[in-house]
Amino acid sequence: MSHIHQLHPGSGGSGRESGGPEFSGMDVARTSSRRTGRIVWTVIGLAGLAALTLFFASLEPAVAGVDRDLLVLGNVQRGSMSRQVYGWGSFVPDRVQIVRAEQPGKIAVVYAVQGEEVRGGDRLIEMSNPEIEIAADKAEQKFAAVRAGMIALSRELSSRRLTLEADIAATRATYLRAEDELEERVSRVGKADESEVRRAQERVKAIAQRLSADEERLELIRSSMEAQLSAQRDELRWLESILESERARLRSLTLRATGDGLVEEVLVESGSRVNGGEILARVALTDRLKAEIDVYASEGAEVESGLPVVLESETAVVSGRVADVESVPGRKLIRVEVSLDENPGVPEGASPEVKAMIQLGTLENAVFVERPAYASSNNMSTVFRLAEDGLSAQRVKVRFGRGSVDRIEVKAGLDIGDTIIVSDISKFDGLDFIEIH
Repeated sequence: MSHIHQLHPGSGGSGRESGGPEFSGMDVARTSSRRTGRIVWTVIGLAGLAALTLFFASLEPAVAGVDRDLLVLGNVQRGSMSRQVYGWGSFVPDRVQIVRAEQPGKIAVVYAVQGEEVRGGDRLIEMSNPEIEIAADKAEQKFAAVRAGMIALSRELSSRRLTLEADIAATRATYLRAEDELEERVSRVGKADESEVRRAQERVKAIAQRLSADEERLELIRSSMEAQLSAQRDELRWLESILESERARLRSLTLRATGDGLVEEVLVESGSRVNGGEILARVALTDRLKAEIDVYASEGAEVESGLPVVLESETAVVSGRVADVESVPGRKLIRVEVSLDENPGVPEGASPEVKAMIQLGTLENAVFVERPAYASSNNMSTVFRLAEDGLSAQRVKVRFGRGSVDRIEVKAGLDIGDTIIVSDISKFDGLDFIEIH
């Protein structure tokens, strides 16, 4: 019995007192078997996973395909390449009327309403200034008085001249009759008394002297009349200039729009007093327009003043030239100001939006292609180049040069005669090869 207890120590009293678990030989065998089974299945699972990974890795990826009719293709060629760049913007007023008070005064009436359209000549603001109004009245009266005096003098001198001219005409007629009488008496010499002839001669002589004196007096009257009237005219012109100056000051109290436009701002109200030179309102004049165009900075680096531009709106097509370029580092857009060769006019209700094509010039003997939708000037990009049979296309790297609206220069990566896909194929990003059906 003691031998059995030694083989199974747990059955003794000392084992129970220790509190440890009791094991039998069969329990140890079962535990070891379960552990071995788990290890085996784990190894089998890992081996299967590795086999699947190798299998899928060995499979070739599926090839994407596209319908040829859905593609836009371009051919690489050499030749002259005209260059343009697109811009979008709007027609805006070329100038703004700054409405200033030319004279100090009081605002009597404000006709202008912010946001309303006005026509050239429309009253915007009416001012009052009693001093200017009185000065204009006095100048008007003085001018009228001098002009009336000049008219009276002219009439008086003209009357004297006409009277003397009538006397001279009568004297000349008398002289002619006296000459006829003298000739008649001379023809009757021998029959008539010589004393009668002498009397006739003296009469002719006297009439001739009177006629000469009257003609001299007429000349003096004419010259005197001209001198007096000239002095009157000079005074009248001087007074007229003063009157016009006062009238201009009076007119300046009525401030008008210098052209068709839109009231942008009104800074005064009726009853307020203003100083000369003070700004009262602003009017954006639309009778003469310019265009403000935005161009992508990546495409507009070569835009400069003087380049020709064609602008198209929904109502007109006009030409112009780049007047100014505003480029701010970091901005994606360049602001281009375009002066117009003619005013297009924007009918009421029409959109002022405009599309512009700026002419950059022509590249001679250039290698170029129709511009891909995703290509940018002076940059690297990738395109799909068609195989010779046209049944597939492979992605290749291309370095593009200077661009245009619909064409772009090819610097490297393509050869003359190559055909590429120009249309948007962003859905094939990540693929290097596609089939074309």
